[in-house]
Amino acid sequence: MVAASTWYHFALTRAGGIWRFFVNGVAQGSSYSDVGNMTSTAFSVGTHVDERTAAGARFNGWLDDLRITLGVARYTVNFTPPSDAFPNA
Repeated sequence: MVAASTWYHFALTRAGGIWRFFVNGVAQGSSYSDVGNMTSTAFSVGTHVDERTAAGARFNGWLDDLRITLGVARYTVNFTPPSDAFPNA
């Protein structure tokens, strides 16, 4: 559960077909295995892909430093989240 007015670091990674979700650097739940090709799947940030117009499906908050990296799983084990913003390069 997340609290209002609190910053969190979320990370979703995929390495070798294994998906992992981290909150503030700590793995949440179990990893998920899926080796499917994700290139044909719609991508959306802040709302569920199939419900973009439904008010209840929208994210109500702030996003900062959204980073999407192809070909590199940044995190595969627990980590210390960065305290500074990502560089512009």
